[in-house]
Amino acid sequence: ILTCLALTGQAQQQPQQTDSVSLVPVWTRANTPSHSIVGTFYLSADTCWGGSSDGTGLMLSTDAGHNWHWVSVPYYLEAVFWNAHYGYLFGTCTYHTTNGGATWDSVGPLAPGRMGQDIVLSDSVHIFSSSIPNVDRSTDGGKTWSTQVVGFGGYLGFANSQVGYDAGEALSWPGGRNGMFFAKTTNGGNSWDTIYTGLGTDNASGIAVVDPTTVVIIGDQGSIWRTSDGGSSWQRVSSNGGLDIVIKGATGYITRTSSRGILRTSDTGKTWVLEPSNLYVDLYTPVMCGDTLAACADDSGIILIRSLQLSGVNPSHLDSLSITAFPNPSQSLITLSYSLPVAQTVSLTVFDINGNLMATSINSVPQNAGNQSIPISTASFASGTYFYRFSSQNYSSSGSFIVTQ
Repeated sequence: ILTCLALTGQAQQQPQQTDSVSLVPVWTRANTPSHSIVGTFYLSADTCWGGSSDGTGLMLSTDAGHNWHWVSVPYYLEAVFWNAHYGYLFGTCTYHTTNGGATWDSVGPLAPGRMGQDIVLSDSVHIFSSSIPNVDRSTDGGKTWSTQVVGFGGYLGFANSQVGYDAGEALSWPGGRNGMFFAKTTNGGNSWDTIYTGLGTDNASGIAVVDPTTVVIIGDQGSIWRTSDGGSSWQRVSSNGGLDIVIKGATGYITRTSSRGILRTSDTGKTWVLEPSNLYVDLYTPVMCGDTLAACADDSGIILIRSLQLSGVNPSHLDSLSITAFPNPSQSLITLSYSLPVAQTVSLTVFDINGNLMATSINSVPQNAGNQSIPISTASFASGTYFYRFSSQNYSSSGSFIVTQ
């Protein structure tokens, strides 16, 4: 029996709420051919770049980061991307790609500081590199560089092409004040104003610029600080700091040391919750693709990919059934395939990321033993992650698939 799922406009706009489904974040391990991953970047939900800090080269994944292969590029230090097409590679000199990394062209020398501890783009041609005590800037895509003295080097972030921040070390301010400082530019890096934060003796270990006035800084002594007025005042939002941070929109992550897990925010850094990583290693380089896909790396080259899974839908007395979703990601149609050992009465439902019941594909439909396939129309789905729940007399299973429009 082949049943096609057709979602009506009413079903999308007014989904039915169900209390029987909850979504649990799961961080999945994936081994890579490198000992260390840096500069990871999602070009799309399935395509991801990563590089090795030992300069070996770039790696490419086409399955969201689970499996990787080497890509031949010039000697590699770090890579950054502005979008799915434009990016820069810093190795023996500065290289540029306009086709998502398929080819790279040499455009100019490295920054005077040889590339600092943080490299960011404020737009497709403006590159900034923080290196103590300066910020190096290129306004022409790496062809030429200039240096601004900010007094310290640190971690950079830009809200737009004009407004950016550089969080630095805890220094001694004239008059005997000690504490963390950061620099702010409102003119695209033409000048920087050094601001005393009064945040104690923490050195910054990461910065996330949410918008022109909202900034989150993590300190190396275990604190998370947030400002919503461009740095005039700060609030300590948590005593659980970390090693690296990323925030895009309302969602963000902080990677941490050893087995302390990963912190997640869904309110632009106001509050943070802990998600276990199940790894006793230091985690770095958190990256995101939309609100549903995230990844991070450790210094053993292990990538962790975050996904949401349905919880509480597999009763203990039922066996799990292996289900394959293809193609995944999908655009207009995805097919769920499985094999039934014996004849069963089957139900299959689909949920959105919030646990809302979107539609019922089949409900108590008898199926014979053997191979079965259920095509699901995804043409009317918005881009994102969706979840399915399969149940029968003897089997129960759940999984997810991605829709890209």
